[in-house]
Amino acid sequence: MNKKRGQAAMEFLMTYGWALLAIVIIGGLLWVYIGGRECGKSISGTLGQNVAITDHKVLANGAITLVMENRAPDDVSVTSIAGDAVTVTLTKGGSAQEVTSQAAGITAGTAGSCFKEEDVAVAYGVTGGTNHTLNIKVSGTYE
Repeated sequence: MNKKRGQAAMEFLMTYGWALLAIVIIGGLLWVYIGGRECGKSISGTLGQNVAITDHKVLANGAITLVMENRAPDDVSVTSIAGDAVTVTLTKGGSAQEVTSQAAGITAGTAGSCFKEEDVAVAYGVTGGTNHTLNIKVSGTYE
């Protein structure tokens, strides 16, 4: 009698095992893409702009530091980050520079905790051109 139950269990796994495996894989992917990476450091909204933001850091008091690089054909003057006036010139062909805003409008938190998709507006102008606003979303961990 035990052989028949063992055989039935083995037949069940062989028949429906692929479906169970697919459910486990899909569940794992959903967890990773929806809830498993809450503290993942990311920046979105910078594609195709004259200014590249290559890194960022947010302090527990809400101040933000952006590492910015000029990709425009002329010098770029950064005038504000999230409404906080800054005066930084990114030179044409120059290396990336850190730009810090003390009142970035990001919700304050505790060091080590997560923040998700905070909106930050970066105002800049290209020498001899017009002014632009770069609306980005940042996520990561408070430092």
